[in-house]
Amino acid sequence: MLGIFFVITYAISLSPSPYRLVESKIDAIYSSHFCFEATDESAAITADERIICQYGAIGSTPTLSAHFDNARRRCCFDRPIGAGVVWAIGESVMTRVVDVAEPESPIAPKHPKLQFETATLQDLLIVDKRTGFPIPDVHITVSDASIHLVAYRKKTDEDGYAVIPMISAQPLSISLRSNGYLAQNAIPLRLRLDNSIQGAGAPEEIVIELDPGVQIAGTVNAPSGAPAPDATIHAIIRQKNSRLWYSDLDNPLPITAFSGNVRSIIVPQRASYSTNTRGKFLVTPLPPGKMTIYATHPNYAPSAPIDIDARDYAQLPAIELSLKPPKSAYIRVEDDAHKAIAATVYVFDTTTGAEIGAHRTKSSGAIRIATLPSRVKFYVFADGYIPVTRELSIADGDEIVVNLPPSAFASYSLRFVDDDRQPIPHVTLLPANDRDRSNYPQCQAKSERDGSAIIENCPQKFTLEAFHPDYTPLHIDMATATHRPDIVDEIQLNSGLSFDIACVEAHTDKPIDKIECDISISTSNHHNNKSKNIEFYSTHPTETIKTETATLHFLHRPNTPHRLTCRRPGEKSISFTIDPASPPTKLVFPQRYIAPIVLCDSYGAPVAYGHIETPSKVYETDENGRADIALYEGDDVVFRHYMHGVERASNASLQDRIAAANNRPVEIRLPDAPDAETLACANRCAIATITDGARILVDDPGDYRKKTLLRGDSIESCNDKKIVVIRDDRIIEIASD
Repeated sequence: MLGIFFVITYAISLSPSPYRLVESKIDAIYSSHFCFEATDESAAITADERIICQYGAIGSTPTLSAHFDNARRRCCFDRPIGAGVVWAIGESVMTRVVDVAEPESPIAPKHPKLQFETATLQDLLIVDKRTGFPIPDVHITVSDASIHLVAYRKKTDEDGYAVIPMISAQPLSISLRSNGYLAQNAIPLRLRLDNSIQGAGAPEEIVIELDPGVQIAGTVNAPSGAPAPDATIHAIIRQKNSRLWYSDLDNPLPITAFSGNVRSIIVPQRASYSTNTRGKFLVTPLPPGKMTIYATHPNYAPSAPIDIDARDYAQLPAIELSLKPPKSAYIRVEDDAHKAIAATVYVFDTTTGAEIGAHRTKSSGAIRIATLPSRVKFYVFADGYIPVTRELSIADGDEIVVNLPPSAFASYSLRFVDDDRQPIPHVTLLPANDRDRSNYPQCQAKSERDGSAIIENCPQKFTLEAFHPDYTPLHIDMATATHRPDIVDEIQLNSGLSFDIACVEAHTDKPIDKIECDISISTSNHHNNKSKNIEFYSTHPTETIKTETATLHFLHRPNTPHRLTCRRPGEKSISFTIDPASPPTKLVFPQRYIAPIVLCDSYGAPVAYGHIETPSKVYETDENGRADIALYEGDDVVFRHYMHGVERASNASLQDRIAAANNRPVEIRLPDAPDAETLACANRCAIATITDGARILVDDPGDYRKKTLLRGDSIESCNDKKIVVIRDDRIIEIASD
């Protein structure tokens, strides 16, 4: 037994502890490539500060949130991160919103680090617009001002105050909501640090006014004169700026299509939009304007609308709305042959524009609709038919017939065969136009084993593409096809031409691999089908093929001229025109050679981070001034550095120098630029330009001082110890070393 005990003890000692297992799992999570780390130069972060990181893809929602790990100084997201933006915000520190590029590698993508800055605490005071009194418990949503990543939410205290952390480099926006007041969205905030930079203390408080709006009170009566409980109050308001605002019980939000300015949107709080048991109602707050008020009820017809002018916040008297007796009507929907159609009928009150409801006809094509007003508008829809709008007066018990004409859409039955009239399965059918593929997703199909395919509800003026790997792609003009699904159009596919073309380099005849070619067919090609006179068009959309062994493989090509736009990946394109009936044996590309270049100043010292511009690509020299560039015959090259001058050279002159260098780097000397001394002290790994003959504007901060410089900074002066920068009308001093 003792021996067994020692064996078990020894085995336990060799196995990892549960704590180590947990740590390894945590490390595995944090090793994910969806993590963002704080820079070493970031402001101090306390152990207990709550920091939220947020990521958003530009133009899409929702955003992703993650808690910042203060100990490990990073935050990690549990799903892949692509192109977008990210930022982090806490109670005393925050970052700017920074761009996230599309990852170059799915295994180990590179993400920017987060530079935390100590935040300045900005006081907000929310007051009543009419009285000036502070408003407690106002709901505040804080977000960035770019794509509105929501940072956090808080409330004002009993004195109407709230504290918002801010940095000058990151403008924010806030949204405010409070019961009894019109909400405000996307109010821009920018920190005013002029005083604080000079040591004069924190910035002044920002005062924001909330508008209590307009109150509408009144009573809704049934047709009998008795109070009507559970009636719904609606308001249509035309504001001073011509924006249309519409409210109802289910969606108390403004229609802002007339505005076009998100910062001017005013959203009302949810109030009492329904009458109580005594038929009383109170609707508040409403934005001022010329109003139209009416009431609806499920058992009655809508009331007559009442117009109210409430543009000056005057005390409005109580109003009285009277519902009307309901009317019913029988609606029958049929086609031109008087055959019943299953359709959807949308009913609107013509007077108020209110939607009464949506109704689906029965199999008989008829439906009884009750609680109709005296004058209505019908919108009638059915698959395969053109929608119809009818506006008419209703008498109780009316029978209304709505005729729907056939739509401009049709269904097609197709059968694909080869030269021997044998069926071709797996033919892919798509709209020829990319926009049509989005607008008509139903107009897509694949042929069955017998070559048949059915395309439904497609436009009559329609071009269809047919694809199959063993046959020439075809465009089919469906205008000449039979617009009936019970008649089959037989379509013959052609196997086309197949050939290979080698890719070689000029002068050397050296094979070139990794070539990409975009192919388009430039002329039209008409074929008369044996069964139906359907026209085929050869305007095939551009496709891309790539070489594998320096040979381009063309399979099943139509017998028409082809335009090829070919390139080595990332380099300039070369165009060719070929005839598939007599294709060339090879495509000759200009000779390319790699040229080692060293950029130097006028004294022969290497120039780091200079630019070498070729027609194909812009190269950047390394810290030793070197770059290996690819050149083609006839290329002109520009050597540039913002601290120095510009040197231009032709490939012809470079070729001689490169050949004479015998594989050694070719030295290119740049002339001096104006104000080189002034520019040099600020240009350590950064790119700047001289503006107005004196001031220097930073174009690209690069890695300078861990990006202490920002794009758009204006360098006022500098010496061996410090650089004086003007940023957002503020003066900032940066140590040179």
